[in-house]
Amino acid sequence: MAAGETKPVILWFRKDLRLDDNQALGAAHRSGRPIIPLYIREPTAAGTGPLGAAQAWWLHHSLEALNMSLRKRQGRLVLASGEALEVLRGVIRKSGADAVYWNRRYDPSGMSIDVRIKAELEKQGIEARSFTGQLLHDPCRLVTGKGTPYRVYTGAHWRVPANQDHVLEIGCGWGGFAEFAAGELDCKVTGLTISREQLAYAEARIEKAGLGDRVKFRFQDYRDEAGLYDRIVSIEMFEAVGEKYWPFYFSKLRQCLKPGGKAGLQIITIRPEAFDQYRSNPDFIQKYVFPGGMLPTRNHLADLAGRVDLSLVRDFSFGLPVRLPNGASASGRSGNASARWVSTSASSASGNSICSIAKPVSGPAISMCARWCSRAADHSAGCGVAGW
Repeated sequence: MAAGETKPVILWFRKDLRLDDNQALGAAHRSGRPIIPLYIREPTAAGTGPLGAAQAWWLHHSLEALNMSLRKRQGRLVLASGEALEVLRGVIRKSGADAVYWNRRYDPSGMSIDVRIKAELEKQGIEARSFTGQLLHDPCRLVTGKGTPYRVYTGAHWRVPANQDHVLEIGCGWGGFAEFAAGELDCKVTGLTISREQLAYAEARIEKAGLGDRVKFRFQDYRDEAGLYDRIVSIEMFEAVGEKYWPFYFSKLRQCLKPGGKAGLQIITIRPEAFDQYRSNPDFIQKYVFPGGMLPTRNHLADLAGRVDLSLVRDFSFGLPVRLPNGASASGRSGNASARWVSTSASSASGNSICSIAKPVSGPAISMCARWCSRAADHSAGCGVAGW
């Protein structure tokens, strides 16, 4: 670098590959310094986990699209592989950069790596700044009145599962909810997943928590489940099911609930007036993240529940609207998340035990919840499903 030249800032892309509404990019731009866009493919040994075939395909095309967008702005994405700290040091030596900006990761391994990298860079006199990234609010700042993290959405009139209830979780993710339900509510949990990576991570998590006697995970499609359960939970899995399979999904809930049982679903919804356009013009998520996926409207959920004799007893909305500069909601998606609570009862009268908002019909029932806000994978372990 020639004397007097402004030192560049490295913009380290990781999971957040956007240019719009990218806080790290915005900060780098405001600094007035040249920007070096960098993506590092870290080794599995670093703790960030291996990529499955679909993930690798998505990453390849996403990076390709990102580089094309940067080139339109006279930039170029620098690709590298290796241990992140060593790669960053190498780019710093070659470029003379004196700052590294990035958007935070929230998985345990990623967080520990980032803390170490930030400390090491600062020892070298390098400015290291991290930003909230794709989340509306940083999880560490979301606390209760007592200053503790939120663990579950609940209310004084809602009931939690009784001890020894057997809970089926359709789409167990990384095991956060199962750990909460078994450890805090003393439930027995069976979790289903079709991700080998999630299965391995969740099993190790439960083993570490000492809950192996209460939680079992299975590599299994929910459509093959034949057991009966006191409660069913499904957190943001319905969006990937596909419209064609919506009726079967609700039929499976009905089939697997014991009389008197309840289910809680957390689902992202879309406004009814935006549904037809959204349905006929698949977006990025439908094409590349969840091929064939579809967001329902709240009316769809109520109708699907009614078809299989499930009774809606509570509708709970949460989340913040995401507005584009012209005032429209992003992708036409709902500004509020909705949770619908339905109960399973042997008689219509007994269903009023969950709340008095609606009298359930006879037979099993479900609870549905939809949200419009980004969250860390395991921050809110029982999000949206505690008041069963």
